[in-house]
Amino acid sequence: MSVAVKKNERLVFFVFLAAFLIRVLYILQILKFPLTEYLIRSNVFDQYGFDKAGIFIASGNWFGGNEIFGKEPLYSYFLAVIYKVFGWNHFWVYLIQAMLTSVSVALLYKVTKEIFNKIAAYIAAFIFAFYAVSIFYDALILRASFLTSINIFLFYLLVRAQRGDKPILWLVSGLVLGLSILTRQNILFPFIIIFVLVSVRPFKRSLKCVLIFTLGLFFVLTPVLIRNYLVSDNKNLRVSKEVNAFWVGNTHTSSGVDVVWSPEYHRLEGRSG
Repeated sequence: MSVAVKKNERLVFFVFLAAFLIRVLYILQILKFPLTEYLIRSNVFDQYGFDKAGIFIASGNWFGGNEIFGKEPLYSYFLAVIYKVFGWNHFWVYLIQAMLTSVSVALLYKVTKEIFNKIAAYIAAFIFAFYAVSIFYDALILRASFLTSINIFLFYLLVRAQRGDKPILWLVSGLVLGLSILTRQNILFPFIIIFVLVSVRPFKRSLKCVLIFTLGLFFVLTPVLIRNYLVSDNKNLRVSKEVNAFWVGNTHTSSGVDVVWSPEYHRLEGRSG
């Protein structure tokens, strides 16, 4: 039994190592491409905004300025910490993102094995390890890679919490969900609550789990909500003032693929803080 376990652990480690090495090779290759840095320094692209926010925070502005965050702030703080420790060097951002993704490959294996079986777990881990889009995003100053790692960790914790009997796991799950929302706030939080209520028995215990989970969530969100309330002209409680994504898909003037910069949009943006 122990021999089989060790063999499984070795295989997962090799998949993790392969995922990390292929990403490192891609990073070393992409750094030689002249447009890589240009896309970060051009203010047309989102990479520019995240990079500038990271530099601004790392320069000593850890409060984040004197207005509501333009985008969800956690990824900018993630960049700021890296810049503070290693200097303004995007290689370290890419490398850390690649490491987080590679760890997520191992977590995905564990989650899939818990829900399905070992064969499905190997297939899922292998696909994710060599998924071209994932490799591509690990070498960008964008939150997609970082957010994916957080959400896989959240999924892992939720499965562990649902199948165990440790309230601390629900608390940590709530904390991690808070981090996910502070990275991108359109995660479907109500469906997680439904999952807890349906999957945990008895019902009284499920309510307790929801309460602990929600406590962890708001422990993370509350400081940002208070901070944005204090700096907002309209005293708004929100994570950020980004309304583009909602506007693109939910207004009569939107095309569904891009923002129409109408007076209504600017009015809504102004009201958001």
